[in-house]
Amino acid sequence: MKIKFISICEDATIEYTSNLEMKNNTLIFKDQSIENTTVLIEVINENELFLERFGDTNMIFHALLGELTSGEYANKMGLSFQFQIFTKEILFQKGKISFKYDYFIEKEFQNTYEICLLIK
Repeated sequence: MKIKFISICEDATIEYTSNLEMKNNTLIFKDQSIENTTVLIEVINENELFLERFGDTNMIFHALLGELTSGEYANKMGLSFQFQIFTKEILFQKGKISFKYDYFIEKEFQNTYEICLLIK
């Protein structure tokens, strides 16, 4: 199986296709935008996703619809910080998962992101 990953925000779009491994409610694929990094997305329920990047870049957060949640980011160059997201939307359609969230660092709004996952 393949997955097409699309991330859209005000000033950038990241789009790539990767091989997809599925285990129960979890999608696992190589992040083609960051070297030596894998993405794991677990569908908890219709209102909650768990996302983790691991490898040269590490990021972890829960997307919980209508809630502000905390996450962590770190990369191999030593940059690390905590952030918050407010999940505005989580949608499931046949072969597609999408979610939209506002991204904050130290309670200051940074951007709105929309992530779309197309499963083929």
